[in-house]
Amino acid sequence: MRILFFVQPGEYTRHIMRDFVTGFEKAGHEPMILELASLWNKYGAEPTNQKLLASASESLVRMVREKGIDATCAMEGLGLRSFAHTTGKGRHLTVFDVMKVPHMLFWFEAPQWADAGRYGPFFGTQLMNTKALVHATDNAATAREMRDRLGMSNTIHTPWAADPDVFKPHPDAKAEYDIVVSCGKGNPDPTALAMKELDNDEPDTTAIRRDLLSHIRPFMKEFASKSPKPGEIEAFLESMLESQINDRDTPVLDRMDKLAASDYKMGEALRTIGAVPQALVHTLRIIRNVEISERAFLVSWLSRRFRTLIIGDHNLQKWEVRADQEKAVRHPEMSRALARGKVVVHTSRWQDDASLGTRPFEIAQTGLAGVVQRRRGVESCFEHGREMSFFDTPSEASKEIRKLLGDDNLRKSVGDAARARAERDHTWKNRAVVFAEAIDAAKKRLV
Repeated sequence: MRILFFVQPGEYTRHIMRDFVTGFEKAGHEPMILELASLWNKYGAEPTNQKLLASASESLVRMVREKGIDATCAMEGLGLRSFAHTTGKGRHLTVFDVMKVPHMLFWFEAPQWADAGRYGPFFGTQLMNTKALVHATDNAATAREMRDRLGMSNTIHTPWAADPDVFKPHPDAKAEYDIVVSCGKGNPDPTALAMKELDNDEPDTTAIRRDLLSHIRPFMKEFASKSPKPGEIEAFLESMLESQINDRDTPVLDRMDKLAASDYKMGEALRTIGAVPQALVHTLRIIRNVEISERAFLVSWLSRRFRTLIIGDHNLQKWEVRADQEKAVRHPEMSRALARGKVVVHTSRWQDDASLGTRPFEIAQTGLAGVVQRRRGVESCFEHGREMSFFDTPSEASKEIRKLLGDDNLRKSVGDAARARAERDHTWKNRAVVFAEAIDAAKKRLV
């Protein structure tokens, strides 16, 4: 299959996209690359000139026909943003529908949060739900939100992966730290309770999360007050916040449906919220804000107990983090940076229910012992204790780290097993097989 990839400028996500392209090539497809910078330089990264967009679309149509291209692909919504679209038979049609060529949207971040939420106005519109489009995400929970609530019916999901030629073992690297962990910006300031619990060897993370409700409720009340049924919406959100405290591992939509089925007013509240996709996205953000300090607390707590290197431009100063920092590590050098730790720890930002991201697979491909926060689906990717270690609480993370630090042979065995599993099951070449099947299905829809 000859596939045209629209590759964006930049650093981190550009490298991810190039790894993605390489996976298709290794799977036997013929990738071609169109640098989006060459288009954006003509009309800017925020295109408003419809004549220029239309000209870009005309050039794309010619290229696709001349080169015999079978499909196209871009990171998130960049392919949609870079070309003009049209209408036909009373429906919005993308340029890809006009060409009858499938276009895959690789949602590296969930569309609700991608590119600072810029795609929100398009949720529930025909433009996101044409026959040519294939939306790809990395977990079933987000896929259901996209299909059932955001109007992206052609959505598939498969875990992300890592390129074994980019992420590889570095036996010559000096493991100078007990642990390495990644943490970027976007962390909230700590509450007084969170700071107190940092000194506790068995911290009460449920209490920390519950303490955040007092900060979340004003935003919840303001949102509910603007709705057609403020009382019902506020009661619904209050119940969902409580369910997030007690049952966060069950996808939010499943808990919403259960709550709506239990009471007529709760059902009315969900129908009101669900009628406007953007309102649902805002609701999900309010509910998941219960977890907003999860990453900051864990990294800071671990830094008090282990010699720690943090990769990323974190903003944890108010958390009194006790760690060295490597602010900027380029994607091609990341595996060597990870190898500076005897153990690599990974925790989620909890923007969604179940995304694993790419980091567990990058840790595995690098042949390192990983201690990873347990999320839905991770245990189908790696075997706990043999290929990777999982944890639910900070104290569990500490236990797994100490076990690995205390046994050099175990640490090497886990890293070697992780590398073998990742090379076999978790490469972008593996994922290209799944994506190609979805593209073939889109081709049949377009006939």
